[in-house]
Amino acid sequence: MTATTIFEDNHVSVYFSPAAEGKRSDVAVLSYSPMNHDFAARGIPALAALRSHGFDVFGIIARQNNWYPKTSLTQAAEALGNFLQGYSRKVGYGSSMGGYAAIKYSALMGCDCVLSLAPQVSIDPSDVPWDGRFAKYFSPNLHQDMNISSDDVAGTIYVVADPMLAVDLRHFCEVETLQSGQAFLVPAYFCDHYVVNPIASRTILAAMFSAVLDSDIEKVRGVYRKARKESSYYRGALMHALALRRMKQGHLDAALAACEVAVESMPMFAEFLLTKSKIHMVRKEREAAITAARQAVDLDPMREWYRRVLSEAEAS
Repeated sequence: MTATTIFEDNHVSVYFSPAAEGKRSDVAVLSYSPMNHDFAARGIPALAALRSHGFDVFGIIARQNNWYPKTSLTQAAEALGNFLQGYSRKVGYGSSMGGYAAIKYSALMGCDCVLSLAPQVSIDPSDVPWDGRFAKYFSPNLHQDMNISSDDVAGTIYVVADPMLAVDLRHFCEVETLQSGQAFLVPAYFCDHYVVNPIASRTILAAMFSAVLDSDIEKVRGVYRKARKESSYYRGALMHALALRRMKQGHLDAALAACEVAVESMPMFAEFLLTKSKIHMVRKEREAAITAARQAVDLDPMREWYRRVLSEAEAS
């Protein structure tokens, strides 16, 4: 079923994909795209999982890595006004940049609950001097009033984040202070910032949404915990963590062996390949380092720092 364009400007596009032609669902999901999202190739995030549950889906797609400027989203909300009337429940959903938007605009969009994966509360360096990962995307003109405030937030907020990743945990703690008693952490141990990976399948993500709509935090945590422990990404992440530790200790043979297991578990995950490239560089294995880095770049050509690691390998 083709999605209908509802709103578009230089920063965002908004699409509507009903669960069934001519029939309205009881539940609407506002699905925000993450960084580097190729809409032409991937469509609306989580669409298959959401429609398998019979939900109407509104895809809110950032046209660049722009963290959803408030002026654009205010206009988008006006365009969505009539479309969003009449639903019994409205859910915000997104990952990282999209997770930020799902929380930031939850009140604006009238959401009853939000499922947010590894979100930020801001990328403005003056708001979050302790997290510079995304500071290069901050624009003072574009991102006025960027920090999430208590007035922005509505409903129950479920945040999936890795407690071992200090910056992501701190972002959750900031959200928790804004929505006291209604913000819950779903721990994603050893998943780093990539907490979406264990629930990437349609069936598992659908189960997550079902638990969220049941307003059952222990059920949400249970679904994620089971998916995480059974996922190839989790097994790879454990071995990747071991590889990093062994590399830091100077045990390069053990580091390389652990990293190779991680890559075997998730051969399409570029982060593991980059670590493998770095280990080869330390071992003075230039060609192997170049090969691993090039494979990472081929998987995600838009990542600037992947290309930087490749340049380092070529110069080694």
